[in-house]
Amino acid sequence: AAVGLTEGIDRAGLLGLSYTAARFPEDVRADSRRALTTHPGVVLLPTTFRVVERKEGTWSMVTGQYSTPQGARRALVHHLTRPVPQLPDLPDMPELPAWMKVDEKEAALHARAAKKFTARRRPNELVLRGRRFEVIRVERVMRIGPDGPEKSRPSDVDDY
Repeated sequence: AAVGLTEGIDRAGLLGLSYTAARFPEDVRADSRRALTTHPGVVLLPTTFRVVERKEGTWSMVTGQYSTPQGARRALVHHLTRPVPQLPDLPDMPELPAWMKVDEKEAALHARAAKKFTARRRPNELVLRGRRFEVIRVERVMRIGPDGPEKSRPSDVDDY
């Protein structure tokens, strides 16, 4: 399909990318290398936004993907202000597991941080007790080959 100059440059830069870092299992890296020849083309998908938590030397995803930065910001506020709900007393569970308990002081701190975050104009970063949350832009691609879009790879994990 015809594309503009900028998209063409972006796509050309993505053609040869594959998973190479040692943190990816060998079967994932092998499938990724194989896809360069079986599905050599790329199609840019719409950009999405999500919140990640930056950690020393790495990061982890906090929210799902949203079509706008504002959607990701709302998700961060929800993450901070909607702690895991308290369950009613259950016969087999006389006490909630520690991970389900809500610390009221911590919840109040999160609520104040969320309020300050939403008061700012287009905030993209929040630091809370040394934890750094950022709204990030996610560029997505789909590999395509002679038989159409790439299907799932043997190394793709599906726990369900």
